[in-house]
Amino acid sequence: MLTFGGTEERQLLVNEMLGSTDENEPLQAMMKDPIGNYVVQKVLETCNNQSWELILFRIKVHLNALKRYTYGKHIVSVVERLLTTGADMMLFFLITSLYFYREIINGCR
Repeated sequence: MLTFGGTEERQLLVNEMLGSTDENEPLQAMMKDPIGNYVVQKVLETCNNQSWELILFRIKVHLNALKRYTYGKHIVSVVERLLTTGADMMLFFLITSLYFYREIINGCR
């Protein structure tokens, strides 16, 4: 479903993972479980930017506690990698946007 499913199916899974409250109960349980942990990692790799940011925001609160769990350490590693990659991507897009903006401005003169 994550790899071959559509956007709506992925969003349904994200909504179920996050639960209906800010307690993050389903997400917390999944991060500590061997199979659930794998699912969380796959969701982070395949979801859209809005879901990605929401999941990372919810996970960041638990990073220190996750380091104590065998499978939680996998999530910590993935999150740290994704945050670094995400920051690099944002910087790239910012620089690219500024470059094109400058070209447009220069072309209008």
